[in-house]
Amino acid sequence: MTAVKNLLIVGDSFSSEQISDQFGWPVLLKQDFAVTNLSSPGIGEFKILQKLQSADLNKFDLIIISHTSPNRMHCQHNPLYPEGHIYRNSDVIFADAESKIAITPAADHLVYYYKYVFDESYYQFIHRCCCREIDQLTQNQKVLHITHFDWDNLYVFSGMVNYYNFWRRNQGKYAHYTKEANTILYQQIKQLCWEIDENM
Repeated sequence: MTAVKNLLIVGDSFSSEQISDQFGWPVLLKQDFAVTNLSSPGIGEFKILQKLQSADLNKFDLIIISHTSPNRMHCQHNPLYPEGHIYRNSDVIFADAESKIAITPAADHLVYYYKYVFDESYYQFIHRCCCREIDQLTQNQKVLHITHFDWDNLYVFSGMVNYYNFWRRNQGKYAHYTKEANTILYQQIKQLCWEIDENM
């Protein structure tokens, strides 16, 4: 079995090293591959697309893309967090804004937007457009598409693996999973990488 040598990971906090510590599956993959991880906590699908566009994809044997929710509100800098915070460059999501109403005035405005202005169909359309661009951008690459969100009625990637139900049963603090769940994810994703490498 031939292992993938150079691995690129792009996604949100579920695939980021920043909240993985030594136990998160993205860090565990470094035992087997040369990993470049461009994931960033809390980013939306548009920023995932931008990160892929910024990379020379031909330098990598395989790419793992951890796709995110369509319900994130894109912003250059998240007003819920101060400069230098790990989530400063994230996009806004309703639950986060709602939890900070007593802390920052910006939260009130964002919650109002989500309750009275937010159009789910528009954000799903934008999300599908970003996913389609990602699919086209990576069509000549070996890619493993994964998500940790409910993906009903969203863009269909070939061979996509959905860990949403697994995450709901195994929530923790290392890339949002328990240590044990991260070990399982690491083994499964490693195997999938090898299979994609051999079959394409």
